[in-house]
Amino acid sequence: MRIVIPSDKLFGFADLWEQWNSPDGEAFFSYTILTAPPVSSLVHIHHRMPFILRRDQEDYWLNGLRGTSVEEIRSFLNGLQPQQHFNIYSASNRVNNP
Repeated sequence: MRIVIPSDKLFGFADLWEQWNSPDGEAFFSYTILTAPPVSSLVHIHHRMPFILRRDQEDYWLNGLRGTSVEEIRSFLNGLQPQQHFNIYSASNRVNNP
């Protein structure tokens, strides 16, 4: 299944990442995508969907959140309007089938 926003333009997910070092000094990276309940057009696919950022929100998410409180971040995320419309296409059964 291929799911895109109607404009077919690239979009960003609200995500979090962290680099940390193991006791022996090896660097590891952790990454997660923040999710929300799905919009009606996707509820039949999964019970969660990623927070999708509009272009005008990406810079703030990437650069403007440093030093903000958890409450301010929650307020930003709660203010996001979920992407409502998607184009959903069938994919060949050869996808992910080595």
